[in-house]
Amino acid sequence: MTLGIVYPEFWIQPDVDLFFSLHMAVIKKHYCETNKVKPSLLHVAEPLDANILDLQMCIFKFTVETQVPKAVAEPFDTNPVTKL
Repeated sequence: MTLGIVYPEFWIQPDVDLFFSLHMAVIKKHYCETNKVKPSLLHVAEPLDANILDLQMCIFKFTVETQVPKAVAEPFDTNPVTKL
């Protein structure tokens, strides 16, 4: 699941950089490229700008990497995603 990148456990894996790039490629493929749709649809949203997504990806990655140690630290009374 590509959106697994929001879980702190994802960020403590040894190959996180490789997997993050692969997950982002899936997101870009789905949201940044024009797809054919059935003619019966009345409204089709514009695809996201891949360049802006790349910039946001860098900020997201930096933020999560710096916050994960706090999210997975004791006490364990709160969900790590909530802590993050």
